[in-house]
Amino acid sequence: MALSRVRELVTEGYVWLGIGNIEGCFGELPYERVLKKLQKLCGDKELVSLVRQMLDSQEAEPERSLFPDMLLAQFLCNLYLHDLDRVLQRKKVLFVRFHEDFIVFAFEE
Repeated sequence: MALSRVRELVTEGYVWLGIGNIEGCFGELPYERVLKKLQKLCGDKELVSLVRQMLDSQEAEPERSLFPDMLLAQFLCNLYLHDLDRVLQRKKVLFVRFHEDFIVFAFEE
């Protein structure tokens, strides 16, 4: 779907202003905040507890952050970045994001 949206925007005449990959920032995403977002999204305490156990079982730094090779990292990254997506949408910034990759578009540089 992301590639389809990119093709659609390019066909409409948009140019790529920037391509980013925040995979290197995963280690800075505190998973306690991600777990709170998960709890708010689904309301299932057992599921959140299971995800917490999975994250606790990872070899992580003391501040407990997400890492790209974690089983649920892509899903949790999307959950964490959802608020950013909403801000960009409200500001009418055209973008496509797929997991930790994103592209920002405009008609001119």
